[in-house]
Formats: sequence, C-alpha cells, structure tokens
Amino acid sequence: MGLYSRILAAPWVYEWLRLRMLGGGPAGEVFRWLGDTREDVLIDIGCGTGMAMDRLGNFAEYHGFDTDPRALRRFQQRVLPNNVHLYNAAVTAADLDRIQPTKAILIGLLHHLPDDKAAELLSMLARCPTLRRAITLDPTFIEAKPVNTLLCRLDRGRHVRSRPQYEALIQAAGLEPVKAEVLASGNGAAFYFCTLLKNS
Repeated sequence: MGLYSRILAAPWVYEWLRLRMLGGGPAGEVFRWLGDTREDVLIDIGCGTGMAMDRLGNFAEYHGFDTDPRALRRFQQRVLPNNVHLYNAAVTAADLDRIQPTKAILIGLLHHLPDDKAAELLSMLARCPTLRRAITLDPTFIEAKPVNTLLCRLDRGRHVRSRPQYEALIQAAGLEPVKAEVLASGNGAAFYFCTLLKNS
C-alpha cells in the first residue's frame, strides 16, 4: 500500500478531514430513506468505523461487515449495545441466510468493487427474501464539474462510476430503485449517486 493509500485509509481522515473539506456529505439524508428501523435487522456492508451509529435510531439487530481491520478496531472503540455484531469479513449468502436482514446499508461501498464483485453482491441481496430496503451512496462523475472529477480520480475506491453505470449494475441485479438521486456535498464540490432500493 502506497503512502497516498495509507493516508486515505486512516480512520481519522474519513471521520474528520474529508467531511470538513467537503462541508459534510449527504449521508444523513440517505439514512433517513431507511425509515423507522426500531424493528429491523440491519446489515451494514462496508461498515467502516461505524458512521451508521451516528445516523441510526433504535434497531432490533445491527450486523456490520468490513474487510479493513483498522476501521473495525476504530468501530469497536465506540460504546456499543449488545445487539451490535461486527465481522472482519466479506458478507456471504450464508451470512444473509443466517442473519435474515430486513434492511441493508451500502454507504461508500460500490465504488470500491469492480463490476463483477458489485454485481455479485447486489444479486445476492436481490435474492434475500427478508430484505425490504437497501440504501447506497457512492461518488459519481458529473459532466462539467472538474473539481468533482478530480476528487473521483483521487478516491481510494478505484471504481467510481457515472450514474448510468451504477444504474445498470442495479438493474441487472434485479433490484428496483424507489429513489435515485445525485446529491452534493455541503460545499457543492463533490457529488454522490444515492439510491433507495427494494427487491423487484
């Protein structure tokens, strides 16, 4: 891992520097698309340092998956209730069968996955019979927005896509967009493709 990647991978960069440079992001609005979660079993794929804990209300269960042990160690430093379960692993179909999630969180995830892995994950969620809603949020290319283009090129995720490319992955997986919007960061420098999905 090069110096640039090591810096961007540091949890404090994502928790402090990035959000302040961009004036905050649209994650709060996208989390509200999940609706009331008090009776839900949530699965957070790519949970990172636990940003969801700052956005969610009550829930029946929360299961966070991430392959970055540094981020998970940061997550585990939070004061967590007993219904929060963390896994240093990629989610599998067997995990979905065991957990039986009702809502899924994929915030900042898809742009880290190549097309085949992203399609595999979305298709797996589409086949999960208990899943009712899922949210996604990823940086996206916008024409005539050079600062945003530069940020997308510099992103640690190497698979930032245009809106049509994200939409093609979702459609091929068999998930139906209830909402699909491009939302800006607080200072308007960065743009994100955000969706609320349900099983078709």
